[in-house]
Amino acid sequence: MTLNETQQKVLFKIGMSPGSNALSIAKELDRDQSGINKICHALRKWGLITATKKENIKKARVNELRLTALGFALVLETMSTSHLGHSDKSLPRDYHAKVMSLLSSNRDLHEGIDIFFDFYSFFTKQNNNPDYSFYMIRPMLSTVNRYLGTYKFNLRLRSTNLGGEDYDKTIQRDLYVRLFFGLWNFMHFRNPAVWLPPDSSSTDGHEDAKEYEQEIEFYRGKILPRFQKSRGWDLILEELANREAECARVNALRTWIQKN
Repeated sequence: MTLNETQQKVLFKIGMSPGSNALSIAKELDRDQSGINKICHALRKWGLITATKKENIKKARVNELRLTALGFALVLETMSTSHLGHSDKSLPRDYHAKVMSLLSSNRDLHEGIDIFFDFYSFFTKQNNNPDYSFYMIRPMLSTVNRYLGTYKFNLRLRSTNLGGEDYDKTIQRDLYVRLFFGLWNFMHFRNPAVWLPPDSSSTDGHEDAKEYEQEIEFYRGKILPRFQKSRGWDLILEELANREAECARVNALRTWIQKN
């Protein structure tokens, strides 16, 4: 699936301004409302947005539009990879601002997005240049785009929803499980001391020791408890058990190989 320029603009508007309606979007983009209505209908059919009937300030019934988790994934991926088609292959200077806007505007879409917003905000407060911002968004990007390619391929073949709701549910699950383990991997490779006892002196002598200690304290004290209190914690524990079982099987295989 490749959205045309207007479809992409509409999807981005909805992502940055949840609760927008076709009329307000048409005014912002200086487009005919009937055309925007058709685009919104297509985006809904593809499982990228939802519409909820609400009354506006004039008491008229309008559809308030919001991204689905699938729509959020597509906006983030497009925002983070669109520069690759340009000759200079550089991220736009306002990349960080756009990412912050997307995350903050959709914090109530899913607990995982809300948790990651806090994580991303903390790690980019001292450095928000585009390349570093892209580095920090990678755990979220790798979380949401796992099935995005398959969905776009199927949609391009048939131009129907093709189980868009199922993809959306899968991404919602990933926003708990894959994001949790993705952030764990990120923190581990950034600083292996993250899992050592709190009184460990493993960062002593490192020129960035104080910064690392603050990062570890934030991750342990703020991010992990948020996941523990989330509705997805049981899913995370289930995945942890599966990974432990896989490790046991791999160890058994290694033992057999060493003996034979």
